[in-house]
Amino acid sequence: MAVATVAFIEKKAWSAGALIAFSCDRIFMKPATSMGSASPVVIGRGGKAQALGEKYVSAIRSHFASVAKKNGYPETLAVAMVDKEKIVDEVIIAKERLFIFHEDLQMYQQRAEKEHKRFEFRRTVVKKGELLNVDAEKAEDLYISSGTVSSVKDILDEFGISSPE
Repeated sequence: MAVATVAFIEKKAWSAGALIAFSCDRIFMKPATSMGSASPVVIGRGGKAQALGEKYVSAIRSHFASVAKKNGYPETLAVAMVDKEKIVDEVIIAKERLFIFHEDLQMYQQRAEKEHKRFEFRRTVVKKGELLNVDAEKAEDLYISSGTVSSVKDILDEFGISSPE
């Protein structure tokens, strides 16, 4: 019997919290919560956060992508929480909504044309120089969250489970 894992974000899931959430089968968020900002940092002298170099960003970027892919979340969006150099665009190809890296936009467009599929550029979701951070509403819109709920009881109801007494 398969058991679903669920992340319930009550306040925020930043950094490692975002990775933990992506590690679950489903993510639910309370209203006024957020998820993202997972760029690797180290606390330096004076307690100031300092960004780590490409070696660390690359490793964490890869880990976020593989965990997101394994659990059915958009890999590009998980990567955009780690790497502020990644631009993510939303496109529609033959009625399928995709989130792709901007650097791959032309390739996707050419492939769609070659296969005689309709291609539509919708918007840039993440701009260069920004880390992706999402609130509950945006997380649902981007296929990250399964829903915005007020309590664990709402999640149990979603799965058809009675609340324990």
